[in-house]
Amino acid sequence: MEEKNKRTASWFWKWFLNNKLVSILSVILLMLLIVLVASKVTFIFKPIKEFFIIIGVPVIISAVLYYLLNPIVNVAEQKFKMNRTFTIFLLFVLVILLITWGIFSLIPTVQTQMVSLIKNTPHYWQLISTETISYLKHLHVENLTSRLNEMNKDIYQMLSQVGKNIVSQGMSGVGSIISVIVNIFITVITVPFILFYLLRDGKKLLPTVLKVVPPKFQKSTKNVLIDINKQLSSYIRGQITIAVLVALIYMIGFSICGFKYAIMMGVVAGFFNIIPYLGSWMTMVPVVIIALVTSGPIMVVKVLIVHLIEQLIESRLLQPIVIGGTMEIHPLTIIAVILTSAKLFGVVGVILGIPGYAIIKVIVIHIFYWYRSVSSLYNEERNSKLIQK
Repeated sequence: MEEKNKRTASWFWKWFLNNKLVSILSVILLMLLIVLVASKVTFIFKPIKEFFIIIGVPVIISAVLYYLLNPIVNVAEQKFKMNRTFTIFLLFVLVILLITWGIFSLIPTVQTQMVSLIKNTPHYWQLISTETISYLKHLHVENLTSRLNEMNKDIYQMLSQVGKNIVSQGMSGVGSIISVIVNIFITVITVPFILFYLLRDGKKLLPTVLKVVPPKFQKSTKNVLIDINKQLSSYIRGQITIAVLVALIYMIGFSICGFKYAIMMGVVAGFFNIIPYLGSWMTMVPVVIIALVTSGPIMVVKVLIVHLIEQLIESRLLQPIVIGGTMEIHPLTIIAVILTSAKLFGVVGVILGIPGYAIIKVIVIHIFYWYRSVSSLYNEERNSKLIQK
């Protein structure tokens, strides 16, 4: 009887308790159960969520500015032997001057052009619809023409009522406006303090984090964090630098062409260029339409020439010099990540999708290398490498 129980125990131990696949599946099941339980008690995490929503925006903005300004501080400290705190102070003064210039020079121009575009949008839409209907009449498509006429009347009325609706509903949105103003005020106040301490004590952050990690995992954790920092710094510095340069190229090019909304659409192009590969092309759709209705086909040709020149400069010069091959993400992967993250998380997903993917990629690669080093499935590969050595 004892021998039978022993055989049964050995069989159970071999196929279940000591089986790697069963252990992995058990761990995954436990993790899914934890997620399920957590989803049922979301009220517990609501204060934590609110805290991260409040502090999240200032931290993200501070992190972006840190990646942009930290190389300047490091160069000033290491090559020119300048005091780090004094360098940070000088950079803050420079940033304040740039913001002041933007407020008094760039923003009023963009605002004027934007107001003009919004004001003339019903007129532009009427021109587009009139030309489209006239073209369809030549094609003798009467049914489609009548439907477009009806749709055009509805859209024209909707555009005409936008301003009235904004004015009439202005008082009802006072509460939300106050909330937005408070959040902006908190961000403006907290970002300089967070950024200052990041720039001054950023080198101490990694050793501080490693202190709470068990000694056995400190080396691997350090490698993961260094790789993540390298990927994020490369992406953030590269994309923002290219976005600023692209905005300048479009502003100058559109202004030379005599495009009516050159400054505004240049700023929009720079903002959208934060989205890799898709940003510039997304900008050109409204640019071509506006150029067509404001100045005619000749202006469309001019802005398209500017766009082609910008694409040539960006792809042949800016991308290789500023970003290079450090991200190691295929363009098709980037487009797939952007589309997926936009579907799941909206605008936030579009902006944070690629950095999030880069972080996940680094973690997955390190996990795979660790698994390959301990798994028996890769014994032959390791043995062949040893033989080659």
